[in-house]
Amino acid sequence: MRHLTPDQAAAALRRGKPVEQLLECGSHDGERTVSWLSVAPSGGEFTLTAHHVYDDGRPDFRDVTEFTPVDEWEGVGEGVEVARCAEPAAALQAATRHGASSDAWVNFSVIGDEYAHARGWS
Repeated sequence: MRHLTPDQAAAALRRGKPVEQLLECGSHDGERTVSWLSVAPSGGEFTLTAHHVYDDGRPDFRDVTEFTPVDEWEGVGEGVEVARCAEPAAALQAATRHGASSDAWVNFSVIGDEYAHARGWS
């Protein structure tokens, strides 16, 4: 099972492990893009970050964190902080307001597999 239940995602965050969720493959200025969210512990809180990158992938290159950001001012792999919460459950709930599903979280570094699955490469 690749996806975490909401309780499993919150538990991972409490253990200090980030979680991620692929949102969609879309387009920007006629170029294909990929969006995802990440929640990570940060300074005693939990930071929700949105990522929007050009789809630079191919079957042998699936690391979405290395794709070119859509916004020029955003660094590769950085994303944009959209919320900061005191509790893991609150951060996961905040993510639903940014398009997340409560039952589609994956452990950190599995997002490339999610992307490959969405592209039909797995």
